[in-house]
Amino acid sequence: MDWYLLLLFAHILAGIGLLSALCVEAVGFLGMRRSVTGNQGHSWLVVQRNAVRFETIAMATAVVAGIWMMAARWGPEAWTVTALAAIVGMAALTATVTRRGLKRLATGRTDGDNASDVAVAMKRRLGRSLWIRIGIGIGILALMTSKPQGPASAGILLAAIVGGVVGAEL
Repeated sequence: MDWYLLLLFAHILAGIGLLSALCVEAVGFLGMRRSVTGNQGHSWLVVQRNAVRFETIAMATAVVAGIWMMAARWGPEAWTVTALAAIVGMAALTATVTRRGLKRLATGRTDGDNASDVAVAMKRRLGRSLWIRIGIGIGILALMTSKPQGPASAGILLAAIVGGVVGAEL
């Protein structure tokens, strides 16, 4: 049995799972933004939190399989290192912005601020985080398919992140 093929399958499946979970999170985010009542908003928040949990599992699986494949066959080429840095950045953004924002909205903590203003600000941050992570995911997909060498790898990722930032502002 060729272990590389098994790792490749796990890696691709994790990538599909990650991008699918980001889509589910996006649906939850749009539903939350359009909610009229607190109960509706909370229901969509649950959808987002579950999607983020799945994203975390998918990211971990993609990283483990990717590092193993990199060690076994590819080595530290520009596109592999850039993709690894990108998914680590995506995980950091998920942990620091998305998880904290969802928790703050779910618990209703406002720290003495106007609850409505805090909710609007949190939703804006969550939207930016989501769009940037979608951009990073698309950038990683571009790196995996084109396998560019040298600075082109960083350029592809940067373009994808800029695309995510622009998408968040539309």
